[in-house]
Amino acid sequence: MPQLSIYLRAEIFERVRQDAATEQLSASQWITRVLTRTLSAPGWPDGFEKLFGAIPDASFTAPPPPRTADVDREPL
Repeated sequence: MPQLSIYLRAEIFERVRQDAATEQLSASQWITRVLTRTLSAPGWPDGFEKLFGAIPDASFTAPPPPRTADVDREPL
């Protein structure tokens, strides 16, 4: 299994250590769990766009798309 060394500020490391202890995990296991969950999280779920307009209420608006890249701005 590959290994990775990282440098953390002391206050960040302390939070990692505390959160890992709360979940009864090592810091390495906790970081692996957080990274796996973060990196595998999709943008919007499949079929999400089909829900727009399903409720007849003018107060509902389309959510902004997930930010994945910069978009071009129109010139001023």
